[in-house]
Amino acid sequence: MGGNCVKPTRQLHPSRDNPPPQHSRENPPPHQDNRARECDSDRNESAVKLDFPKSPEVPVPPASTQSEAVKKFKLQFEKNNLRHDSDFLKRLFAKYCNESTSLMDTSQFGQAVKELNLYLRDEDLSSLFHRMDLNNDGFLEGDEFCHAVQLPTELDLWAGSIPIISLFADCLPRKEGQDALRVVSRMNEEDIDGFIQCFSDGLRSLMISNVALLNKSFSSMDKGSASSNLAASKFEIVKMSCGTIDQFFEGLSGRIGDPHLAFAQAMRAEHCDKPDSHDFFVTPNYAVRTCPAHEWAITVDGEASLADMGHRRRLPSVEELLASEAARGAELGREEVIAVVLYTGPMFIRYNSVLRRWPADVYQRLAEADSLYVTTMHVLVSAVQKLARSAKLPEGLRLYRGLGGVLDLPDGFFRPDAR
Repeated sequence: MGGNCVKPTRQLHPSRDNPPPQHSRENPPPHQDNRARECDSDRNESAVKLDFPKSPEVPVPPASTQSEAVKKFKLQFEKNNLRHDSDFLKRLFAKYCNESTSLMDTSQFGQAVKELNLYLRDEDLSSLFHRMDLNNDGFLEGDEFCHAVQLPTELDLWAGSIPIISLFADCLPRKEGQDALRVVSRMNEEDIDGFIQCFSDGLRSLMISNVALLNKSFSSMDKGSASSNLAASKFEIVKMSCGTIDQFFEGLSGRIGDPHLAFAQAMRAEHCDKPDSHDFFVTPNYAVRTCPAHEWAITVDGEASLADMGHRRRLPSVEELLASEAARGAELGREEVIAVVLYTGPMFIRYNSVLRRWPADVYQRLAEADSLYVTTMHVLVSAVQKLARSAKLPEGLRLYRGLGGVLDLPDGFFRPDAR
């Protein structure tokens, strides 16, 4: 019976009741006084002048407002960080598990999770519980509980998309003609204070811009959801969009342009290096929240922790699919399998918007960001054509297109043209 949490405790915050003494270069701690003089002597001899990047200019809130905000976030941090404290998790599990069996059911799991500030939706809570219940007996053991609450949260994944490490490195001093790490090794306390101020200002600027992007993504999502709900509530039917017969004969290149011949590199760039690569969107069918860069990492790099596993999403590896009978029969290449996996996942929403140029505002944003997935789309079409040639469909098979009660096919489907 497992009851131990294997992850060590992280001590990230000093006691507020016993703050450390304040020191400066004029008043160093006794054990550092001689060392500081030695460092100053060495620095004078080597005449090293450290060059720090200029801090970005961002507005600073009033001191009173800032103080209240700091107190609030410090308290929140102390509570949030408890899920990384293995000793606390052991006590929390013991508090809520069944005393006689040392096991935890779904109800007890939900109560324990609330104490960790993990505010999960009911469906997410249930999904997480069943993912961790490895033997499917309806209960969690101690280790399973610890692993469940220490998995990356939605906030962890979003924070991981922000280039904080790059910002940290960019704020470090450099000196022409000298080894970069040696220059860093010569930093004294005054230099470190300068670095911290530069990093703090840069982090604030970075946070402001990324929060704005996140807000923009949710605004677009809410706008689309409101439009759909309004149409459904008033029984309004929205007509779908499609191209003309002339556009059909122009082919894919006429619609979106020609592909880059370095397929793998171009496809990665289309998902990871565009201005909107980290803009989140939500699929209308299963409400999966993701972004193009995450979908590439999930599909190609095997970063399953980035995936929204709603609606029992399955994540087969590219290698597994390459070895499948369908892929071998159609002689699909690796890039073609990747394109098919991406299209059958959440990225279908982006690809379809490009091909249909609908909704018009979504297509306009994609076009302005040069995010038309040109190479990916060409590779996808190649895969579909190969699969169509090798697959054997039963005679008289009927295919249906669900319209959800609020969509209608465009007039062109029912009106004959000149041909």
